[in-house]
Amino acid sequence: MPKGKQIGFSLFFLCLPLLQIKAATVTENVINDTLKTEQTITNIQIDSSEVKISKPHKFTAIILALLTGPLGGHRIYLGTSTQVPLIYTVTLGGFGTLVVADIIVILFSNDLSKIQNNNKIFMWIPSKQK
Repeated sequence: MPKGKQIGFSLFFLCLPLLQIKAATVTENVINDTLKTEQTITNIQIDSSEVKISKPHKFTAIILALLTGPLGGHRIYLGTSTQVPLIYTVTLGGFGTLVVADIIVILFSNDLSKIQNNNKIFMWIPSKQK
């Protein structure tokens, strides 16, 4: 082996422990920063009075009924159990009749909260309020 390669090889092995120490220090710093971030995240509290959930809009519900009606997309938007969209998908929206009826109900209802979170297949039948 030529002498220049021997010196370079020797320097590499002499510097290797220094590289390992540097790598260990960087890893330790990353771990410490991650732990500090996790502690900061766990200390964050959300005041439930500040969280605002928007009410469903009639226009959005109708557009979803037109585009995804046979799959029950509008029912998911209005908040329902997973059974209802599954039945809509299997029957393709009651062969289209449920979708048409739902659009009519959405169009002529003054307040969408009456049909919101209704787990019945026929959403115009009122759900029992607790």
